[in-house]
Amino acid sequence: MKRLLAPAVLACLLAPASSPAVDFEKEILPIFQSRCFRCHGNGEAKGSLSLEPAEIQKHIKSSGQINPGNSGRSILMERLTTDNADDKMPRNGALAQTQIDLIKQWIDEGAKIGGEPDTKGGDKPDAPPAPAAMARPEPVKGTWTNAEGKAIEATLIRVDGENAVLVLANGTSVPYPIAKLSAESQAKVKAFQEATTKAAP
Repeated sequence: MKRLLAPAVLACLLAPASSPAVDFEKEILPIFQSRCFRCHGNGEAKGSLSLEPAEIQKHIKSSGQINPGNSGRSILMERLTTDNADDKMPRNGALAQTQIDLIKQWIDEGAKIGGEPDTKGGDKPDAPPAPAAMARPEPVKGTWTNAEGKAIEATLIRVDGENAVLVLANGTSVPYPIAKLSAESQAKVKAFQEATTKAAP
């Protein structure tokens, strides 16, 4: 008589295997190089966007273009998946769904590109844990109005001096004078700036 598998064993056998982590160099970079670098690599940065590894490491993680751990709040994913033909990227034809899924998984896993510096300092003893700090605020997407009442849809990614840096739907970054915004929009910028100041550098 055949023995029945125990419920716990059966559950383990039927559980879906977890997907391996995405390898940026082997899986993501080739997509960027073949489909995106014409406008966003090899020295080109249309719409203030470069997808070269060094630029991702230095700038994009704080610009809102790529939001590590949150593909739903990443401008790059919006441009890859939008149904608006004027905004959809790449311009030379949409990526395959498998490629989009890989990029989404890569961002959700933290948008790691490899080669991040070792923060432990070799054989040195680990430093005591730093006090908990507030997380950096997410880029603020919404409608922004100026003092004359004109409105635009854009994403606030940072405050640079007297300017609010807004990313338009086409990916272009525009520094806009805060003083020329409406009182309501100025209040949103101020709240974002205060949250950024309180967050860890």
